[in-house]
Amino acid sequence: MKRFFLLIICVLIVSCSKTEQLLYDSSSPLTSEKAYSRSSSLSVKIPQGWFTAEDNDTFLIDLWLIEDNYISQIAFKTINLTEFSSIPNLKTLLRYSKTQKKVELNGKFKEVIPDENFYINTIEFASYQYYGENGLPVRCVLFTFNNKVFECIAQFSIKANKDKANSAGLFKVQNSVLGSISLK
Repeated sequence: MKRFFLLIICVLIVSCSKTEQLLYDSSSPLTSEKAYSRSSSLSVKIPQGWFTAEDNDTFLIDLWLIEDNYISQIAFKTINLTEFSSIPNLKTLLRYSKTQKKVELNGKFKEVIPDENFYINTIEFASYQYYGENGLPVRCVLFTFNNKVFECIAQFSIKANKDKANSAGLFKVQNSVLGSISLK
């Protein structure tokens, strides 16, 4: 009985800890075409079967990629850091982003998996996943680039079929895009 109890505690500790490795690989095919940030020198390659669009109404999205069938999207947003005297570490940024998301979702925030910390190429990333308003996973990845902080959000549209939505596939595309980050 003691061994069983210890095994349960070990499983709980491991499942609640942060991951330091890449949960989704970054091998989705990308085109040679690039999409460019409006607020910085960041650019990324566009995935095959995707296109870039502009947020013409509110200008909240800095760089926007949309799947050809309009089911998935990846949006880059800059984070306003007026509350901080300098750029905080990723752990602090992650807590800040989560707090904003919890307020935005008005108590309906529910995490999918523990936070993820990882590197692609030489850039450090931190991410969290939560269930969106459509009941499907959303992945928010935070990183700094050229003294700016970005959120890269991968999510499904409200048109997505819950039974056919492939969140691992979407997050793999997201990591591939993140791996293509470069200067304009």
